[in-house]
Amino acid sequence: MPMKQCMQWMQSQMGGRSESFNRRYEEEEHLEECCSEMKKVSSPCMCEAMRHMMRQMQQQYGTEEEMQQMMKEKMKSLPKMCGISSSSSTQCRFRAVFV
Repeated sequence: MPMKQCMQWMQSQMGGRSESFNRRYEEEEHLEECCSEMKKVSSPCMCEAMRHMMRQMQQQYGTEEEMQQMMKEKMKSLPKMCGISSSSSTQCRFRAVFV
């Protein structure tokens, strides 16, 4: 299941820090919609959906180690930010995938 809103949220997180009100509002909106998408994904599929999103982000942003680490941290925090219970979905293992 492609999580388009989650991808947009991740992209907004990777794009640098802008303090403009509109940007913050957009990030919050993407996060809310991302959480809605995540809650529709069944637990057994969550890790695969998140890995798929990680691969897409790697294709877009490259495989530089610092960028990889930032993506992993954002990805790992996403279920908690969405209030998804600490189940197998938050224990996903992400490793660098060089595409």
